[in-house]
Amino acid sequence: MAGASSDPIAFVEAAYRVEVPTASWLSGIVDAARATLDQGMGVTAMLYDATDVARMRILAVEGTGGGRAEALARAIERGAPERIRWTFRTSACRVASEGPDWETTPARLLFAKWGIEDVLCANGVDPTGIGCFLTAPLARRRRLSVAARSRWERVAAHLAAGYRLHRRIAQSAPPPEVTLDAVGRLLDGPAEVTEKEARRGLREAVRAMDKARGRARRTAPDEALEGWKALVDARWTLLDHFDSDGRRFVVARRNTSDVPDAAELTERERQVLAYAALGHTNKLVAYELGIAASTVRVLFARAAKKLGASSREDAVARFVQRTAALTRVP
Repeated sequence: MAGASSDPIAFVEAAYRVEVPTASWLSGIVDAARATLDQGMGVTAMLYDATDVARMRILAVEGTGGGRAEALARAIERGAPERIRWTFRTSACRVASEGPDWETTPARLLFAKWGIEDVLCANGVDPTGIGCFLTAPLARRRRLSVAARSRWERVAAHLAAGYRLHRRIAQSAPPPEVTLDAVGRLLDGPAEVTEKEARRGLREAVRAMDKARGRARRTAPDEALEGWKALVDARWTLLDHFDSDGRRFVVARRNTSDVPDAAELTERERQVLAYAALGHTNKLVAYELGIAASTVRVLFARAAKKLGASSREDAVARFVQRTAALTRVP
């Protein structure tokens, strides 16, 4: 399931082929999953809206297990709100049997008919509650190793970022962009990237992306994946672009995650708290936003102080309470 033959970079590349129809985008995720995750029982990718866990909807589904994908989607929608929340709003990677009411949830009853005992789930969840959910059935129950969980959490981060950007482009509202050459030198962009530090961050991200696609994707796939962050400076997603002469450029599209407003908190503080509210560790939040883990800790401490919170859990709870009424679908 997560052996030396797997290629997590293939998922990342598929996630950022965003300027295609939604069905094609989702099929690309399934194609990337087939070689790595399919244990003879297929793989399924779903796009979902879990902004309201009591009325969760599967928006689109693609799979390799015959006609099972659609049946699975409908079974998941019938799950109890507690199960929906656990599955889609509290983690980036789990196996299904770890969750509440596994033996009685509608999806489990369906799996039992198919000889499936467990399911690996990589959940590309956005703070809005909209995301991309990748599943791989397992013939027996599993417990994920720390390394495997870390790998699929990072894959999920790219699924979330890619799907968020795909939605924005599909809505005919392409976000602001920066153009760089193949080695990361700035060619064109808004004023916010004219500062030396911003240019350096984008240049380093282009180089990390190219390094991840090189020899390391075969010899050290987890190291390659670790180097290619889901965002750059909590703002940018990198996309390949080729002109009519075949010359390669890199386009950085603004792809900031949408989080509810809270007057006393900065945008970056709100982003950190919003991802923490999904149960993500500081290390994973740093990867999702493309900032240092030490920066995440500082931002969290500042936000907690502003909210008058006494602990991490208290800070998250206060943030969720204050922003619940403001949560919206972009």
